[in-house]
Amino acid sequence: MSELALNLLESGRACVLGMGIVFVTLYVLSIILDFMKYIFYHDDKAVEVKKNEQDVVAEKADVQETDVQEDDTQIVAVIAAALSQYMDTSVGAFKIGSIRRIHKKTPVWGIAARMDSNQFD
Repeated sequence: MSELALNLLESGRACVLGMGIVFVTLYVLSIILDFMKYIFYHDDKAVEVKKNEQDVVAEKADVQETDVQEDDTQIVAVIAAALSQYMDTSVGAFKIGSIRRIHKKTPVWGIAARMDSNQFD
């Protein structure tokens, strides 16, 4: 055989060997990941404990809900008073449908745009 044919044959072997090593390694990793499911899998006992914790939290939330509603009315009253002062109108001139916190990372230009849009109404 010629030298070119031998080089091509050797290159083909190296290519097949390299691809074989890659595929075998990927298959072994796949098997390892499948076994990790069996090693780190938790039974339903943990799920039942979480459900019981959620029930306790729900009961506490029911007890605290009445306190929160009383606080909400005070907060709404304070916000309504501040809005009426800012807009130079009476409290009965507008209705507060919902109150939500503006994200802390809102840029200054975004807050200014929201305030300016309220003045056009």
